[in-house]
Amino acid sequence: MLKMRRLVHNWTPTVFLLFLTIKFLQLFKKLGLRPKEDGWRKITQVYLRTEQSKFALACFGLAFSAEEEVIRGLVEFFRQHPATHWQLVWGNFCAKRIKKNEIDIVEADFNDDGTLKGITPFLDPSGEPLDSIDDKSRGELNRGFIEIYNRTKGLDDKKRPLVFKRQLKRWLSGTGMDRALAQRYIDRILSSIIVHFEKMTSGQEYDRFSPPDFIKHKHPGYGVFNIICRLNDSTRESDLWFQCHHVCIDGLPMLEALEDLKAKWAKDKEVVYPASTYRKDIAAGLCSTRDGKDSTYSIHRFVNFKHFVDAAHKANHEHIEHEKKCITTFRLLLWKMGNHPVFRGKKFLIPMNLPGRNNRERSLGFVLIRPGLFFDRDDPEGAFLRFQEEFNRQVKLTMLRKSENYELFETYTFLPPVFYTLVSKILPSAAREFAGSIGVSIIDRADFFVAPSSDIHTDGFIAIGNFFKPTEDNAIVCPVSIKGPKDKIMDYLSAIEEIAREG
Repeated sequence: MLKMRRLVHNWTPTVFLLFLTIKFLQLFKKLGLRPKEDGWRKITQVYLRTEQSKFALACFGLAFSAEEEVIRGLVEFFRQHPATHWQLVWGNFCAKRIKKNEIDIVEADFNDDGTLKGITPFLDPSGEPLDSIDDKSRGELNRGFIEIYNRTKGLDDKKRPLVFKRQLKRWLSGTGMDRALAQRYIDRILSSIIVHFEKMTSGQEYDRFSPPDFIKHKHPGYGVFNIICRLNDSTRESDLWFQCHHVCIDGLPMLEALEDLKAKWAKDKEVVYPASTYRKDIAAGLCSTRDGKDSTYSIHRFVNFKHFVDAAHKANHEHIEHEKKCITTFRLLLWKMGNHPVFRGKKFLIPMNLPGRNNRERSLGFVLIRPGLFFDRDDPEGAFLRFQEEFNRQVKLTMLRKSENYELFETYTFLPPVFYTLVSKILPSAAREFAGSIGVSIIDRADFFVAPSSDIHTDGFIAIGNFFKPTEDNAIVCPVSIKGPKDKIMDYLSAIEEIAREG
């Protein structure tokens, strides 16, 4: 059963209250009951349903030279990957995923201020026939959708999908159309894949590496994918940025699907990244429509980790005979971060992929660790090895779905969604004590990985890419993406750059 001493280090009255709740829930497991849903999947329904919680993956250098090619290529791509066939159903306290078999794509045209200017739906003909809706009625439905999209675009992320759909329903009642048929048409658009096109011209080559401002091209809320396609007229190729809803799909499964897309459509040339000096002056950008202090910002940078990687290789060589060998660059980075003044004392959540087994779907597990607990000024080397030993222990047990962390998430699923919301509002510090306050994730095969976030990890979330991306100045860089409070993420970025320089 759950060993609470391994999960909690700072006991407070609120932590003890949440601890008692979880111990009570364990009684259900003792009685032989099992959660109906995967623990991680259910948690995403409440804590990862806002704009800030979406992650993004880039595919650079695809052989699409025109908008029509992109649309056809995307239809073919999504049709070949059933794991992407989802849509969302929103409630007051959660957003759940349900299957969607149709590959519906809507090309969306936005103004610079984020207002929606026009839509062109490409609805899957294999779905329910909508031929009885004439062109005039479709045009009227599209205009109504655009009007209500713009009217609601500034609402809080958790309220907007519900308000959007309610206002659409009210508007439909006054159109005089066949209401049931018109509603089905609108629902298909609401749950579609949104694609927005941008043009890159000569001289904008390196702008391709800046993540899109997704908050100005927001999905209406019921579909999984929001795609920005940047077409380069001079090279006759395109870059696609896939913003993905975490309620429906996780990073690694999505990356594996995109690797198939690249295998078929990527041009046969190496993508060269900008130098680490590129856009050092870039400011943090708003990435979530929420009220006041809850607003989340994002920033990215290309960091040269060469000195750090060399130091990791040296440390690994020195300990190759040690029983705790295999010092990975990522784990050493976590250790250095955890003992840097900016991160000291924080508990990290590190996601890891869990293959499906024993009738359980593929999911995410987590390492939850506070590196500062292992710090020992008199024996720094031994302290790091003890940190790595604990990290390895959690990885091994989580892969078997037997760790304290995995059981915590599984036990939590016995609770209704409203309880999750209450915990985040009434016991936020207790939730962070159990699940950490900052997330760190790595997807090293991605062209670019834009960080997600969550309602629990209020200190932010850091996404690390590949340490060895080749650059224009014959060096290497690693794309780093950070989301979190505006007053913290610049400090995080400076700390990571300092660690990278010092090695």
